[in-house]
Amino acid sequence: MGKVLTHMTMSLDGFIANPDDSPGELFDWYGAGDVSVPSANPDIAFTVDGASAEVLRELTNDVGALISGRHLFDITDGWGDQHPVGAPVVVVTHHTPDDAARWPRTTFVDSVEAGITTAREIAGDKDVTIASTKIAQQALDLGLVDEVCVSLAPVLLGQGVPYFATLDRGHVLFDDPVVVKGASRPAPAVPGSTVTAGGYATRMSFLISSRVRRWVILAIAVPLGSWLLAKVAERVRERRGGDSKIAKALSAPQHWRERRAAKAA
Repeated sequence: MGKVLTHMTMSLDGFIANPDDSPGELFDWYGAGDVSVPSANPDIAFTVDGASAEVLRELTNDVGALISGRHLFDITDGWGDQHPVGAPVVVVTHHTPDDAARWPRTTFVDSVEAGITTAREIAGDKDVTIASTKIAQQALDLGLVDEVCVSLAPVLLGQGVPYFATLDRGHVLFDDPVVVKGASRPAPAVPGSTVTAGGYATRMSFLISSRVRRWVILAIAVPLGSWLLAKVAERVRERRGGDSKIAKALSAPQHWRERRAAKAA
């Protein structure tokens, strides 16, 4: 079985589109090279540098199903039922279009969990790609994502649609990234600035650490840290006396816990 991943092109300040959903300069790298990479949609083709071409082929050839939200689906009119990756599309929505028959290769489901399950069944041994930010965020919260891919474009948007937002589950830890850097190319300077906007992107893939590893880190590191702090405080009190400033500072957490326990009683 393949993996579930998210992939989007993101600005340096974390946005995947302008506030009006337009990509701005984010997609410039799709036409910034001389290596042609065809897509399954005859109306869309890419001309990128050699390193980016390899990444694009990997991202398209290994995809067995793509998951989208309803907003993105509506913006693109369902890609004419022919997404550039060439894979069937699963749309997560609470309201299936009345004319859903227009998109025979598209499946509509009512939850993220159902979307992942359906997409995995369709993809078989291939990967499932999540192409919508809100769906990606919910899938991350549910622990259903194996890998996060970022094509990082050298531009600051200042505002827009964020790739990542508040996660209900808290922090998500990643292993070290795999980085593929696109070739740079001269570009006009940004008006009023000494910064140039390059026509390339750097792709970074982050494998999400296992839940067990996260739990072990929290379950061991926090008590171990408290135990070590208590031992250090005890040693300082033995050597310098309990009235020393260092001993009092190190013992402060213990005093706070004792005070809270006394108030609770």
